[in-house]
Amino acid sequence: MRPYSTPTAVCLLATLAAGSLAGCHVVESKAWNLNELHDETTRHRYTGALEGDTEFFFRHKIVGVFAATGATFAKKDPSAITDPAEVCLENLVELEEFNEANASVAAIQVEWFSRLAVLDSWMLSRERSVLGLGRAAKRLSAGLPTALPKDAVPAGAQAASEALAGLVRAAGPVLKRGDRASASERLDLDSACGVIADLVLDLEGARRLLRAAAELAAAAGDRNDAGQPLRRLSEDLQRRCIRQAIARALLDQSPRVRAAAVEVAVASAGTKVLDEFLLQLDREPSPEVLLRIADLVREHGLPQGVPEGANLTAEQALDKRLNALMDLLVRPETSVRVGAMRALAVVSGAGIHSLREEDWQAWWIARRDQRGAKPADAVSPEKP
Repeated sequence: MRPYSTPTAVCLLATLAAGSLAGCHVVESKAWNLNELHDETTRHRYTGALEGDTEFFFRHKIVGVFAATGATFAKKDPSAITDPAEVCLENLVELEEFNEANASVAAIQVEWFSRLAVLDSWMLSRERSVLGLGRAAKRLSAGLPTALPKDAVPAGAQAASEALAGLVRAAGPVLKRGDRASASERLDLDSACGVIADLVLDLEGARRLLRAAAELAAAAGDRNDAGQPLRRLSEDLQRRCIRQAIARALLDQSPRVRAAAVEVAVASAGTKVLDEFLLQLDREPSPEVLLRIADLVREHGLPQGVPEGANLTAEQALDKRLNALMDLLVRPETSVRVGAMRALAVVSGAGIHSLREEDWQAWWIARRDQRGAKPADAVSPEKP
C-alpha cells in the first residue's frame, strides 16, 4: 500500500481530529502553553509556540502515525506573544475548568497552580492559581498550610534523581504485567514510593517529582491494583505542593493573593485554621484580607474547642475569637466593620442583626458585666 502524501496526511488528520475533539478540550495543551509562556525561572516569555486544543492534538497525539511520511507539521516555530500575562491567565482559567476526578488532570492542575501561585509575576495569575488549588485542597484534605521549616534541608537534585530512578525501575514490572506482578515486585514498588515519600522536599522538588509520579500512575491505569502505590504517591506529593504553595501565598505582597490563600486554607484544613488568622488580625493591614476572614467566619462559623497547644478553657477560647471580631469594629474601613458585624450576627449567639457598632459594643459590655470580668482579660496566656 502506498504511504500517504503529506497533504493527504494533513487532511486525514483534520478529519480524525474533528471527530475526536468535537466539544472537548485537551488538558495537556494548557500545560504546554503555560510552559511556553514561562522560562525556567517562571518569568513570562514574549515568544513561544502556543497551540490550541485541535492543533495540540494534531502535533502531539496522532502525528506519530504519519512519521514515516516525512511530514514536518509536528513542529511549530515560536512567534511573538504580545501579552503573555493575559494569555497565561486565560490558560489558567481554562485549566481549572477540567474535571479533577481524572487523576492525570488533577496532577497537572496541582503542578501548575502550585508553581504559578508563588512564582508568576502577575498578581492576577497568582490569585487565580491559588484559587485553583482550592478544589484540590478540599478533595485531598490537604491540611494546614505548612512552609518548609527554616532548619530543614530539602533533598538535593542528586538524592531526588536517585529516588526517581529507583521508582522508575520498580514501576517497570508493574507497568508491564499489571495485576500479574509478583508479590516481590509489588513490594519493590511500594518501597520505592516510600523512599520518595520520606524525602524532605521543598515546593520545587515536590512539584518535579509529582510530574513523574503522576505520569507513572497514569501509565499504570486506574484498574491496575498493583499500581496503587503510584497513585498514593501522586496524591501525597499533591498535598505537599498545596500546603507549601498556600503557606507562601499567605505571605504574598498582594492583598488579593493573601485573601485567596486564606480562603483556600480554610478549604484545605477546615475552620481550625481560622484561629491563627483571628489571632493575627491586628497585623493585617489590608481591608480586603480582613473582610475575607470575616466572610469565612460568617460562612463556616468559628473554630470549636480549644486551639492545639493553648492553655485555655473552651469558654476562654470563644472569648478570644469573639474579641478578635469585636476589635474589627474600630477599623476605619466601613466594609470591614460591616463584615465583622455580619459575622458576629451568625456566631455570637447574641440574637442581634444590627449593623450599628454601638449595638454590638453594648452587647459586649453587657456580656462582660454578666460574666463579672472583661472577656479579653479573662483569657489565660498560651503556653510558650
